[in-house]
Amino acid sequence: MRPSKPFQTMCRLLILLTMSVVMAISVPLMALADEAAQATGPVSHNAIVLVLDNSGSMSGTKAQKLEEAAQQFSKKILEADPRSQIAIVSFGSDVVVLPFTSDLSELESFVENDMNDWGSTDVTSALEYAHSTALLLQDTGLDQYAKSIVTMSDGMPDSSSTAIAQAETMFPSYNMYSVGFMATSASEINFLKAIQNSGYFEADDLDALIEKFVEIAEELLNPVQIALSHTPIQTASPDQGASYRLSATITNPNSKAVQNLTADLALPGEATLQSGESHQELGALLTGQSVTLSWDITVSPSAVGEITYSVTAGGSNIVNLTQSEKIVLELTGSDDNQFVFGTDNWSFANSSTYFGSTYYLNSADYNALLSGLSNSEKQNIKNSVNAQWGGSCYGFAASSILSKMDVINPLLRQPGASSLYDMTASKDVQSYINYYMFTQMLEPIRADRADFVSLTDVEKVNLLKERVSAVATGGSPVLLGFNLDFDYLGQNAGHAIVGDRYDSGRYTLDSGTYDGRVRYYDSNDPDGRNHYIYVNTETGAWDIPDYGETNSASSSADLTRANNDLALMNTKDIETSVENYKAILRATSETNFTNAVLRFKNMIYSFFDIVSGKTDLAHWFDDQSGSGSPLSVVLPDNNGDYTISSPDGYGYSLQYADMLLSVDADSADSASFTRSGSVSLEGNDGAYSLQATSDDAQGELYTFGVRGSSSGNVALIKTAEGYVAKADSLDGAVVTAEGDNTSKELPIEGERDELLITSDGTDVTASADEDGDGAFETVVASTSDDSQTPPPSTPGGTDPSDDNGASQPNKDADPSKGSDKGSGGTPNTGDTSIAFAPIITAVGVIACAIGAVIHTVLGCGKDGRGGPVNS
Repeated sequence: MRPSKPFQTMCRLLILLTMSVVMAISVPLMALADEAAQATGPVSHNAIVLVLDNSGSMSGTKAQKLEEAAQQFSKKILEADPRSQIAIVSFGSDVVVLPFTSDLSELESFVENDMNDWGSTDVTSALEYAHSTALLLQDTGLDQYAKSIVTMSDGMPDSSSTAIAQAETMFPSYNMYSVGFMATSASEINFLKAIQNSGYFEADDLDALIEKFVEIAEELLNPVQIALSHTPIQTASPDQGASYRLSATITNPNSKAVQNLTADLALPGEATLQSGESHQELGALLTGQSVTLSWDITVSPSAVGEITYSVTAGGSNIVNLTQSEKIVLELTGSDDNQFVFGTDNWSFANSSTYFGSTYYLNSADYNALLSGLSNSEKQNIKNSVNAQWGGSCYGFAASSILSKMDVINPLLRQPGASSLYDMTASKDVQSYINYYMFTQMLEPIRADRADFVSLTDVEKVNLLKERVSAVATGGSPVLLGFNLDFDYLGQNAGHAIVGDRYDSGRYTLDSGTYDGRVRYYDSNDPDGRNHYIYVNTETGAWDIPDYGETNSASSSADLTRANNDLALMNTKDIETSVENYKAILRATSETNFTNAVLRFKNMIYSFFDIVSGKTDLAHWFDDQSGSGSPLSVVLPDNNGDYTISSPDGYGYSLQYADMLLSVDADSADSASFTRSGSVSLEGNDGAYSLQATSDDAQGELYTFGVRGSSSGNVALIKTAEGYVAKADSLDGAVVTAEGDNTSKELPIEGERDELLITSDGTDVTASADEDGDGAFETVVASTSDDSQTPPPSTPGGTDPSDDNGASQPNKDADPSKGSDKGSGGTPNTGDTSIAFAPIITAVGVIACAIGAVIHTVLGCGKDGRGGPVNS
């Protein structure tokens, strides 16, 4: 069947309606520990009955649009979840029923061949058949269904009163929608409104449709919100195991009440419920209301690592929503947690021999990484996409520590592997390591690093000694980071390693005398067992002889982290939220900042002095090598305005607590960032790009920008209405907007120097002030008639870029090691460490092939040359 021209409008409607229903079952099922995963019960799916008007009044164009719409709707629903069920009730004088099926060809055949009545409009019988059809589909132990009924008609029934009465009897059992096909009279519209309880939509009113469908999609996706927390509690018998109080606050943020709300607590086998009911029936939760529940649990003394618990909320006509959290258990034993080489370390090296030229993240890991992040955190990660692989040392270090401490289980990615060392560098294993490499960009970890680099060398060395010494008595191995001496690679770089043993003694090197040393596992040399950092706890001096002149005497070298906090190391898994309380300026790896200066109020900082340690500004280089590592600088005032001047190009971003501002330019006199959310270039000459991401943005789009090529001043200014783009000429410029899985581009034509950029959350509009009164009243361009475009790339080649450590020349590592072990079968992506909600909303043009592969400067290896880079 060839689509008709009028079908364009209906496609918009169908895509949006598909979104609303698809998202009803996109429940964020977290990847739990095995016991908790089993406790969450059946998987939720959509069960939709399409009630299609096939009467005489629908003949002609209406009928053609109806058939096309039904086919497109079914296709999109099943693309999102092949286990969804769709039934069709076609009505005219008679009613013809296609029972529930997930076979798209069967649905398409029915629409094309079995809908040809053209008689009267017996809506009452159609709804009765829809009800009886829906009753035939029952939940099972494996699957449960959120049932919806979508009636598509022109609103001209034989008897409106009986049809309305029938619909009202069905309201308690179903989410009922109605869609008007060219319904024009008040009686037709009123009838269609009367037979729905969840939404009425007109095919002609696209702007209202978009807004309403976004609202409905949000309600169906998040019928309630669940916030979990836990706190340790004292018990009379601590030898019985640690005790915790679990709390869950369930909130209804939507416009209609949730009826018959229930809450179910799921615990793993190591935990025992001491007080509170695991299943609670809570009645109605009105709009805006919240209810808080609590339980006391005890964890078995034999439990190690962390445990996962979950709370599932359900109710009438909503799909269950599950939220999970992990408790990192206190380390109370006396076990020595030093690495056993050949067991606890990865066998393959941090090298492009195994990782190739780009960062790889599979779609599930990519979605898990972005889920639950603030807009600015997401954009910060997405900005690191598509660089060449530069190393993954932070991912090697973090994952090996968490595996050693039984917090995560990478072995699930390779069936048959008995230890980390047994695993080979399959694609899913690469994705696993790269996932943890990218977590270094999350705000809690960045904030912890900013605190550490602000310490004196004496404080750093003694903290390092304290934390590594604790490993021998049950403490966690320590994730160490350092900036390399510039001359080692001929560029700035950072690296991450694992410290697992502290030795006291007298050690003399060319650089001085030291009273202790830290043994470390280095992913650049996986089988090397005698690598050490030497420290002097009195003077704060330190030396890492494996990396040339990387020591405390070097102006470019520095110790940048010493983290032994497992909860922080695994922060994404437990969804820790930490306020970004430090403003951090970041220069990309491609930026020549050697001659740049930073201005704040009446102070001027040379970037050369910053990286040479001649200022009081803490800084670090991301752990990776490749073409150099990005530089991060902790700024002196979290709420200050800053200006950068450079004779070279610009590639900078500034992360405030609730926004991210970015600028790229070939050449300019200066670039400025303001706390109010604006970014600008003075004296620009050539190509430029300005971007702003705000955590308070509403809707799918949260990053807005403008790019182009011009001379003069360019600015992106945040206002109450949106953003104002200003330039000497915006002719040929492109307005941009981005969200999780979507991006928009809006070309600008004509000689304009100022435009207001606004968004309804789905589309972007550029407006001009034609009469000069300060109001941007004239729309000059809009994406409302355009389809969404997918993000820049898809999972499969992800290129992160923070702490990635330089890849060592592999002097001791055999590049072929592990390559002959095979993949060990189909990788298992259900690792308890990556709690993700693969919410695949196959809404037409939004193909959920999220690809930004985070390749910026998070890597830690080169192609077989070079040294560690900050991971």
